[in-house]
Parts: sequence; structure tokens; C-alpha cells
Amino acid sequence: SPASIVGSIGVIYAGFGFTGVMQKIGIDSRLLIAGKNKAMGYPFLPVNKEQDVMQQQMLDEIHNQFIAAVKQGRKGKLDLSNTDLFSGRYWIGSAGLKLGLIDGMDTVDSLARREYKSENLVDFTVNQDVISKLTKKAGVSLVSSAQQIIQESKIGFGTFN
Repeated sequence: SPASIVGSIGVIYAGFGFTGVMQKIGIDSRLLIAGKNKAMGYPFLPVNKEQDVMQQQMLDEIHNQFIAAVKQGRKGKLDLSNTDLFSGRYWIGSAGLKLGLIDGMDTVDSLARREYKSENLVDFTVNQDVISKLTKKAGVSLVSSAQQIIQESKIGFGTFN
């Protein structure tokens, strides 16, 4: 589809750190490990610069493997003049086509008919009937009204007037 999202040729490692918060409220981490790098990336220990370097080297190697696989799979179709191609950025389908990230655009139905010679396509999308849609809307409306009444009358659970 022209509005598809394509690309994102990058590698990510995400983490977080709680050491500052833990120190402020008097909590310490009690972690036992066997192997000096076993807790690499553990969010309750301060950042270890040596381990950060190791993780970055691994990410870079994985990224290079990913790039090589994409280049091999796209066999010369990529616009390698675009310096953002392997930056992790993504594009909509129409731009991805120009960059060589995709071969074309199609719908599931026409692709199935053309590639698999299938005319007996079944759409498994759940379709709600009118009664179900109205019942759902009425239920949401009822809950919303009840919440508003409770808030306006300042009635809380476990409180009786």
C-alpha cells in the first residue's frame, strides 16, 4: 500500500536505570551473579562503560549483518545514495518503492489472485451487526453516565450517605 511503513533497517537495545531514584529513597540492589558481565544492562546497577562499549559493538555487528542481508535480498535494487537508508528510519510505501525497499504495491486480494491463482478468497474480518454496534455504544454510554453521577454526587465506594 502507498501508506505502508517500510524500512527501519536498524538495531535497538532499550533499557532504563533506577540507580538515582533508588539512592534517593534508600533502596539498594542485592544481586548475586557468576560471571562479571552476567548483569550487563541490569537497570538497578550504575552504568558500566566497559559493558556499554561491548553492547554497542554487538549492536553495530548485528546492524552490519542486517545491512548485508538486506543488500543481498534486494540484489542491487536499493538506492544506496540515500545516506539514511540504513539509519533505522522508515518511509511510507510510495517512498520505499523509489528507494528500492519494495518491488511494488498491491492489495492482498489482487496479490493472491495473481500469484496463487486464487479466486476463492475469504475475508476473516469480524463484522459487527447493527445490534452489536448499538449495544456496545449503549454500554459505553451507560458506564460513562454512571461515572459522571458518582463523581457529581461525591459517592465513593464503601461510603454510605
